[in-house]
Amino acid sequence: MSVPYRFTIAGVLALCCACGNGGGGGGGGVIPPDLCMTLAPATAPAPATVVIQTGAASTCAIAVVELVVTDVSDVFALATTIEYDPVSLAFAGMNTLGSVLARDGAQLNAEVRETVLGKVTIGVSRNAPTGIDVSGSGKLATLFFVPLVEGMDDLTVATPCLTGSETPPVVKAGVACSGGTTLVAVEP
Repeated sequence: MSVPYRFTIAGVLALCCACGNGGGGGGGGVIPPDLCMTLAPATAPAPATVVIQTGAASTCAIAVVELVVTDVSDVFALATTIEYDPVSLAFAGMNTLGSVLARDGAQLNAEVRETVLGKVTIGVSRNAPTGIDVSGSGKLATLFFVPLVEGMDDLTVATPCLTGSETPPVVKAGVACSGGTTLVAVEP
């Protein structure tokens, strides 16, 4: 069993130097091990919560993280920031396929920006008239990360994260948004 740890800059440089960067032809390099990410949500899904969970399509090459909402009413949009350690993970994209916000055939407006390394700002809203909202539970959006180094870190979901259908949009009071802990480990 592998014990999670963090690489220091000096350790990474030493590892890079030891990977056969000398001259002399073939071989010489170290084949990097497969890194796999697991996610332990900070809280279990409960009424009026937004949590992150591992998506079924996760592989060692790409970690699928879903933002899931449970038992809410009058939701028009998701607006939040996800923070992560850019040494451990690289953000690889987002999609809204299967989003609960697209219920009843509504089109979605979605935008995602990595504003600074380690911080991704997400906005997903229904493209529907004011007063058209979603109630219930389901996936809001799917994020993709690439594991980079072995270690343990947090994925943080900033609050507030949901808005209602009022004009102008009002943050949904009483909705808890939480992140989780990621563990990037070498696959046996």
